[in-house]
Amino acid sequence: MQVKINGIYRDLPDFMIVGAAKSGTTSLFHYLNQVPEICFSKVKEPNFFICDDHPLYFKLVTGGPGRSVGCSLDEYLGYFSHCQENKILGEASTWYLYCYRQVIDHLKRIYKDQIRNLSIIIILRNPVERAWSHYGMYQRNGIEPLSFEEAVHPETIRQRLKNGMNLGYDYLGFGRYSEQVEAYLNVFPKVKILRFEKLVEEPKGLVEDILSFLEVDTRPEVETGKKFNSSGIPKSDFHALIGRFLFQPNRIKQIFKMSLTSKMRSRIRWRMGQIIYRKSEMPVDSRRLLIEQYQADVHNLQQHVAGNLSNWLQL
Repeated sequence: MQVKINGIYRDLPDFMIVGAAKSGTTSLFHYLNQVPEICFSKVKEPNFFICDDHPLYFKLVTGGPGRSVGCSLDEYLGYFSHCQENKILGEASTWYLYCYRQVIDHLKRIYKDQIRNLSIIIILRNPVERAWSHYGMYQRNGIEPLSFEEAVHPETIRQRLKNGMNLGYDYLGFGRYSEQVEAYLNVFPKVKILRFEKLVEEPKGLVEDILSFLEVDTRPEVETGKKFNSSGIPKSDFHALIGRFLFQPNRIKQIFKMSLTSKMRSRIRWRMGQIIYRKSEMPVDSRRLLIEQYQADVHNLQQHVAGNLSNWLQL
């Protein structure tokens, strides 16, 4: 949509997938990117709206290169420079749900009266499974040295965030949905809440739901067979070494990145992920611990979400 910024009309997203992290947003991004009427930002997660007026940098506990978030409006607008006229513009930044306060405030300042026309898509996963998957991804990427029980301990999380570590280390907070979802429902007239279970069981049906929500008239054939950004544990030490090369920043990877398209890189990561990793089951004691952590929040969330969420609280 066109929004007037400093006296000039600029093209901004018509919709945003705001989370939750590790709930299938990368798969949604790739599925919807196949729809001719839709044009996504050049990078999946710009995270621009968590900014205020200065760039953000989040450290890793392992001491490697952290995560930078660019806060330049011109840079953000440039992520959509490839989009043709009359396309439906979108982006998918999973920190937007977790950082809902600053994101909503920033959206109000930029969109002004047009905020009522911005469509919000939220996909939610069992928070217990989500936390396990998030931890597995960080282990896969070589940026989580602690055991799961240590990593999800509230004091560990508090200290990490206090020390400016990557927000993703808040494995528990990213799954406390009720207040996050309620905040978006209170501000945006157009909010679509989806369940991760449907993405797994009926991906084509879920894509259909989103296209109807976005008022896309056509129904192109969308390939939904691949699941992107899946986490797991390496099958061997050798596989772990390959995984660190693929998923951690390094100079050699930067050279390849310049010569490969985003689609080619995604295909390589998906294929190598199938070869390198295997699924791991959450220990029963860990599951019980997280169920206790999330019980009250799931009950509060139920009033905003269709369908029974009680299975999220089962061992």
